[in-house]
Order: sequence, then C-alpha cells, then structure tokens
Amino acid sequence: MPGLVIVSPPTLDLIRIGGRAFTKPGGPALYGGFGARLVGVRVFSVGPVGYLTLESTRAERLLGVVRGGYSTASPGFVFSHEYEAGYRRSSVLHRGPAMDPQAVLDLVDRARPDMALLSPIYGEEWGLLAEQLRQMVDCMALDLQGYVRAGLGDLFLGVVRGRFTLLHASDEDIGPGMLGSLESSGYIVYTAGTGPIRIVYNRGRLDLTIRGPKKIVEDPTGAGDIFTVLALYRFCSTWDVEEAVKYSVERTPHALEAVNLELAKILETRGRGSAEP
Repeated sequence: MPGLVIVSPPTLDLIRIGGRAFTKPGGPALYGGFGARLVGVRVFSVGPVGYLTLESTRAERLLGVVRGGYSTASPGFVFSHEYEAGYRRSSVLHRGPAMDPQAVLDLVDRARPDMALLSPIYGEEWGLLAEQLRQMVDCMALDLQGYVRAGLGDLFLGVVRGRFTLLHASDEDIGPGMLGSLESSGYIVYTAGTGPIRIVYNRGRLDLTIRGPKKIVEDPTGAGDIFTVLALYRFCSTWDVEEAVKYSVERTPHALEAVNLELAKILETRGRGSAEP
C-alpha cells in the first residue's frame, strides 16, 4: 500500500453559505487524506495542533488519517469561508504557530512515505521544510495558497520554485499571468473553480487545458485538497500528468460528496456544527 504524508495543520472552518453559518473540522489533511484513503493510500498527517483544532484531528482519525502532529498553546488555525454566487471569500480568524521543521521532518522520517503534500495554511513555512521534504519522497505536491495568504508579495516565488513535482495554484492565489514566474522542474496545475484546468511545464513548452470538475455539492470546501492529492497519487503511479489530472477531475466531486456526508455524521454524533468560534 503506497504511503502519503500531508504536512499541514488542521483547521476549524466557519462556513457561511445559503443563509446558514456553521463550523466544521477542516484542513488539507482531512480532505486530501480522505480522498487518498478512497483509492487505497495509507495517509499520515503532520503539523501543529491548537486547542481549537484538536477536534479536527479527531475527525481526521475517524476518516482514516493518522496524525503525528504536536500540540501547541495556540488556538490553531480558524478560518471563515463565505460562499456567494459561486465565489469564496476567506479570512483567518485565528492563526497558529510556524511549523517546527525538525519536529516535522522527524515525524515524516518515521512514517517513511512514498509521496508528500506540503500545504501551509498561512505562511507558517518558508522554504526550508519544502527543500528537505522534497529529498525524502519520490514525488511531492505543493499547494500555493498558504504561501500567498501570508501577504509578502512576490517573495513566495523564490520559496516554492524548484521544490515540487506538482504545484497546485488556483485563481484565488495568483492570476494566470504569473504562471511563467513559477518555472521549475515540476508541473504547475492551475485551477479556477469548476472552470478549465491548465497544466504548465518548462516555460510553457507544455501548456494544456483540461475540462474542470462538475459541482455536485453546495459546500465545496476542501475540493482543492482532494483534487491535489488524487492528481499526485495518479501522477506518481503513471508519470503522465495529463492522465493524472483527468483522473482527479473525474473522482474529486464524488470524493467531496462522500467526505461531506461523513463529516455530517461526525458533527451530528458530537453535537457540533452550529456555534461560531
């Protein structure tokens, strides 16, 4: 069974959609890890846990994701995601600490994964961890959103360049005109909601456009995490990036529907899902 490590803190998400507001567990390890478990991948997550996000680690465990994180005195990462007319507005309500590179790498070394997804939440990693992690696995995906959220302009370009096999960037992170600035030896997969997906490689010598996924759920939180993990898994198996993205496009909506159903059961059991943080 292939192994995947997702290096990312858990989150608690406040969702506002369709006139409703509710909280639920979140984070790349929860969503991406669930997607990976559906295709038979062993999943291990690493990252700092706050006292407000401890419940999210329990949800990860119930979904089959083993967290090797470490507790901190901070509240952890709490986000607000507001959806309206197909667009999302996100803001951070509470921030967690920076990742401890040595603690993370020690935990990753024990897990001995084949693949890794590094997905910072809000600028808690600035290159050192990405560089070391890339040397420990056969292939690695990097999600751009946490680097961009930190608000340091174009400085994130030097942090991520050359440190990934696949990089996921969305139109919420950067405009399409910046894709050339992310040149590296890896593939860049650029998504825009349910719109067309671009795959860029080697200064545009490869520039493909693929149909995006269908929307089948009201709350799309976590779709990008599932998409990235499934694309990484397939790419590491076939080394065909176009086939990998099409594979993920086909499976992401159904995986998102399944994880939302499982989260609803978890929240119902624990009596959660209504109070704001």
